[in-house]
Amino acid sequence: MMEMRTNIVAITTNRHLVNHATQMGRGIRRVSSGFRINSAADDASGAAIANMMRSQLRGINQAIRNTQDATSMIQTADAGLHQINDMVQRIRELVVTAANDSTTIEQREMLQIEINQLTDEINAISDRTQYNSTGLLSGNTGRLSNNLRMGDNFTPFTRSLPSFYNTASLHIFQSQQAPPLPNAIVISQLDLVDGASGTGWNFTDGVLNITGIGLPDQINFQIRGTGTETDNRIVVNEGVTAGIILENVNLVSSQGPALDVRNSTVDLRLVGRSVMISNASGAAGVQTTGGDLTIHGPGSLEARGGYEEGSPLGGGAGIGGA
Repeated sequence: MMEMRTNIVAITTNRHLVNHATQMGRGIRRVSSGFRINSAADDASGAAIANMMRSQLRGINQAIRNTQDATSMIQTADAGLHQINDMVQRIRELVVTAANDSTTIEQREMLQIEINQLTDEINAISDRTQYNSTGLLSGNTGRLSNNLRMGDNFTPFTRSLPSFYNTASLHIFQSQQAPPLPNAIVISQLDLVDGASGTGWNFTDGVLNITGIGLPDQINFQIRGTGTETDNRIVVNEGVTAGIILENVNLVSSQGPALDVRNSTVDLRLVGRSVMISNASGAAGVQTTGGDLTIHGPGSLEARGGYEEGSPLGGGAGIGGA
């Protein structure tokens, strides 16, 4: 005859022992880590909230470091400008001295030698003032990708972009995707031949003119590029309000600004990588004088102005006026 023996007391004791060991392990983890929630088993919803807050905290800490980097860059540029200002003041003193009729020709020649030396040093400081290998006073700051992140995530932000000349109102927003433009007129670079035209635009002598003729107050365009460099320009006529999506449009203009939005209002949205470079002397890559330019979207924009011989700033701004 089979007989089963069960020790109920021992089983109960073992169950309590396991439970106490589990609770003790959980308590030790909390004490050693300092956190009430160490895994989703402790508190599933609390763990999700804690992970989200940790992610935001790490993003904020990185944003603080980014801000400190930006501050250091500005301080570096300010130090260079301070030295240039002292030299300009000295040049002014020498010019005033040379204008004195009591100054002889030989003395004026000596004064001119010092002025030439100060001018050379100003140019040298402009070339040497760099932050992380980026020239700050050489006139090419517009080539920065404008991605100094100040937030803990991709929330859009606004900041001013440095320019060396008279600049229009400029806003930079950064977002994960370019908001769509309703009823946008699609223009492909492959279709741009001399004499081509459409509603609100025409292409003549290498210039895509956004005229707005025959369209309502707000006109929208999507310009699709091929990713290859072409010697063309985009000009938004004075007084026009336009929304433009640039998609891999690379323009290297020898005749003027690659993108001219002077005295107009433009909402520019970036998709992919676009390039706006002017090789014309003193012209900006994106010329904004008297206008209002807003830039946003997930893409990038490289803008560079043309070199100008003898200019103390090296030439046109990447984005700005002339």
